[in-house]
Amino acid sequence: MHRPSILILPFHGIGHFNALFGVARALGKTHNVVFAGTGYFHKHVASHGFPYISLMSQPFGIGLEDWLREESKHPRLYAALDRWRDKLYHQRKSELTSLLNDLKPVHVLVDSQQATDLIVVKSIDPNVRISLVTNTPPYLLLPGLPPVNSLAMPGDNDDELREKLTAIKTKRWKQRWKYFGIDDRMIVDRRLRRNKLQHLKDDCLSLITFAAKNVDHYVLTYKNYDFHHPHLDRFRYVGPHPDRESLQINPSEKKLIYCALGTVPSGKNVDAFFEKVRKAAADLDCEIIIGTLRNFVNQSEVLSRAHVFITHGGINSIHDAIHYNVPMIVYPVDMNYDQQGNSSRVVYHGFGLRGNFDQATADDIRSKLVEIFADIRFKKNLEAFDTSGYDIDSFVKMII
Repeated sequence: MHRPSILILPFHGIGHFNALFGVARALGKTHNVVFAGTGYFHKHVASHGFPYISLMSQPFGIGLEDWLREESKHPRLYAALDRWRDKLYHQRKSELTSLLNDLKPVHVLVDSQQATDLIVVKSIDPNVRISLVTNTPPYLLLPGLPPVNSLAMPGDNDDELREKLTAIKTKRWKQRWKYFGIDDRMIVDRRLRRNKLQHLKDDCLSLITFAAKNVDHYVLTYKNYDFHHPHLDRFRYVGPHPDRESLQINPSEKKLIYCALGTVPSGKNVDAFFEKVRKAAADLDCEIIIGTLRNFVNQSEVLSRAHVFITHGGINSIHDAIHYNVPMIVYPVDMNYDQQGNSSRVVYHGFGLRGNFDQATADDIRSKLVEIFADIRFKKNLEAFDTSGYDIDSFVKMII
């Protein structure tokens, strides 16, 4: 019997794929779940048992023209021509048209960080069922809500919000100068206007180029983890649903420190930071496990035994620490996305501490470890945090 298909279009990052595997596993009980994206992730997705379609096209309106043209003789000129001709949009539409015709999905899930695919799919078939999904707190810029890429807390003034809005304006003017009058947001607005889809554009600005409304938007985190704002009530917080295996937990006899800084190269000197962590751990006579891009470890297995987690603050790592009730020390390494905001939420909820990656010393790390080990409130706050009410079956029912 032919099973209906669901198409998932994740943003190009390992963490974005990993956050969706648990959902895909549950949907796969009744549907044919297919991932599609750049060919780089084919092996990773296949290793989790899902079909993957490699796409040659890239999402439009998120500034990828430079990357695609970096090997050309005149990259700036050709990138500008691509923008004026809407080349990425037309390539994307052509490829997704073929994909939708072949697959005939009953539902398309699009990562909100490439939400412009919503415009493409709706221009192909206005009646197709499509939803957005994000594994981080939303990227909207709203008065009274700390931006998700800032260190601000609820109740702080809106200085950081104004700073982010100024940065967006500055980036737009730089792009207009560089690309002969056209920037990313202009590309998106032009396509919304030409396709008569202006009703899909949110009234509020976003850190990404396009934030949508009038479409189901699922957020794969806990609502009580995020900071509250009335505008966010239209989002459906469905909780994280990673593809975890069940584990037999065997706590370490020594205090176990786990340190990992994510799967995406940051350009930071992470090796030097790891050496500082090793020195801090040695001074405290603690066991230490370090996960790197070269040294893969099973994070769930390690966290099931760990007493503290030194992390960059990626949302999947935060979710894992909450699941295993492991206090955190967050050292954000990326200032553009959600790591700083996640560190704010960790501190706000009393789940741990945060530090400055660039200024960290072995003494600084050691003092934070001592504080975590001495203060049982971090562990108690994690144990008391309510993660109930986020049943995967309920989420699946919303989708199908």
